[in-house]
Amino acid sequence: NDKEELSVQALMKRVESTFGVKVSRIFASGNQEDKALYNAREEEKLHWEIDVDDTGKASVSSNDIYTAWPQIRMAVQMLSRLPPTSNQRKLFATQVDKVKLSLAKTKEAFMRDFEGKVSQAYYNTYLPKEEEDDKIKYFDKVFEARNYVVLNVDCYVMEGEEKKDITLPPIKYVYSS
Repeated sequence: NDKEELSVQALMKRVESTFGVKVSRIFASGNQEDKALYNAREEEKLHWEIDVDDTGKASVSSNDIYTAWPQIRMAVQMLSRLPPTSNQRKLFATQVDKVKLSLAKTKEAFMRDFEGKVSQAYYNTYLPKEEEDDKIKYFDKVFEARNYVVLNVDCYVMEGEEKKDITLPPIKYVYSS
């Protein structure tokens, strides 16, 4: 297998075109956590924007931002109410800036994995936390020893206005020979 490894994006598109479905998630087979190599909900965040105009008023492009970062709701409201000379504005402006930075990092991490190789996205997604040293060693050993990952795909087709979930068998994705 000398062909170049697929990106997560290319794998997603291949699954969609091969099976005629819309992919919601691509994740490790058997994994019960809410982790995924690809999650359409995360991709939606690429279109989210948080703007601050010349007068210092903040606005968000989607109410879903408030769900992801509830603390920004009050900051956006207060920035539109408080006079420009108010000392409290700085506090709320700082909150908005922190969420903007967090959103930018979220977008960056998504794109890194989405445009990156499937094996690297798998590694980034499922590597145990730093404080779990033994688990990291085991994960690394298994990851290095094999040249494939087994993935499940949550997907659907549209039947009129209704989403119909489709169950695909697990995909054994081989990434090196």
